[in-house]
Amino acid sequence: SPSSGNYTVGNTFLLQVKANSGGVAVNAADGTVVFDPDKLEVVSISKTDSVFSLWVQEPAFSNSLGTITFAGGKPSPGFTGAAGVIVNIIFKARTAGTANLTFAAGSILADDGKGTNILSNLGGGTYTLSGRTVIPLPTAPPTYAPITTPGGVPAAPVVNSLTHSEEDKWYSNSNPEFSW
Repeated sequence: SPSSGNYTVGNTFLLQVKANSGGVAVNAADGTVVFDPDKLEVVSISKTDSVFSLWVQEPAFSNSLGTITFAGGKPSPGFTGAAGVIVNIIFKARTAGTANLTFAAGSILADDGKGTNILSNLGGGTYTLSGRTVIPLPTAPPTYAPITTPGGVPAAPVVNSLTHSEEDKWYSNSNPEFSW
């Protein structure tokens, strides 16, 4: 989640692997997520707010292989719900194009004493990665005629303040306004 989105190259974004128990109490899940390492890079993976508290295989990733793996569980009575967070993944968009996330494998086991795999659908995602907008710089910087004194030395700016008019006085107003 989300299953789609638009992201800018160079920026990071959060994706969550979630489980829908279909109304059945579940006490374990595992999976292998596959992504294109040319398009995406995992910055971090965490178990924060996960419905699972026990980990047979700590969430791990390989940016060179483009994989994320995990295997976790929860003591009885397990988890029942439509959108239980399993892991949080921070991705960085590397190059422009379309990036797909798919599950190469996975299971969700019922808390029925038999470990019945109730998985009926492995989701995925498609993400549009767009290049950064580049604003061209002017070919030459604007030129300004400096104000000079009769000796050719640039004049110091004259600084004024309506809120702090005396430079040697202390003011309780911590939001000064200056002009020059």
